[in-house]
Amino acid sequence: MTEIPIWWLVVSALFFVVNLVVLVVLAVIGLKVVKMLEESKPQLAELNVKVNRLVDTVQSTAAKVDDVASSVRQTTQTVGTKASNAAGVFENASMAAGPLLSKLVPGINIAMVALKAFRAFQAHRAPKVPKLPKVSKK
Repeated sequence: MTEIPIWWLVVSALFFVVNLVVLVVLAVIGLKVVKMLEESKPQLAELNVKVNRLVDTVQSTAAKVDDVASSVRQTTQTVGTKASNAAGVFENASMAAGPLLSKLVPGINIAMVALKAFRAFQAHRAPKVPKLPKVSKK
């Protein structure tokens, strides 16, 4: 039969001891993780409540925004309709007033020319005020 060398037994023993130490360290870490998770359960529950409140707030805000958007849409449609009606009224009025204004344009031009001539005559007759010499500041 073949004998197992001593060095092989020593290496196997070292691996066994190292494996045992790693197993113990992992067990301690696992226990600490479990303890930490148990301690964080109340905080997680409180956070869950806060998130639920926030979700409710966001949903109510979204509903309000939808209401405002529909109100704005209705107002825009109403204003658009009224503006369209007003534009139609102005268009009809301008079409009716167009021929009348085209007849009045020569008279308005004559009145403007007469007004300019009158102002030029007044400016010519106005007394000229002499300019005062500028005084320098020292």
